[in-house]
Amino acid sequence: MISVRSFGQDGQVPGGSYDSSALDTGGGLRPDLTGKGLGQEAISAGLEFGRREFAPEAFRVTVASFNARALHVVRSLGFRAAGSFLAATDGRSFEILVWPESAEGPPSGQ
Repeated sequence: MISVRSFGQDGQVPGGSYDSSALDTGGGLRPDLTGKGLGQEAISAGLEFGRREFAPEAFRVTVASFNARALHVVRSLGFRAAGSFLAATDGRSFEILVWPESAEGPPSGQ
């Protein structure tokens, strides 16, 4: 397995403000595979699965603010900033980004 993807509450970080307007999704690559250009493909495959299984109006991701690689990948897929917060567990900064299903075309790897 090269990546993990979760949906719903498992994709949320304690301290964030979440509502039912989007399906939360979270995940990651095996550490030895980060930085190898696999992020778009891995996230796109997870989003396609989420689209088939849940048919959400939008997807929402929460990314640690320090994780420049992950932020770059989700932004390149069309996710847009929706807010930020400090985690309730350790005070780390996180960014919330949303991709509406109404946007042109699905988020996909280049």
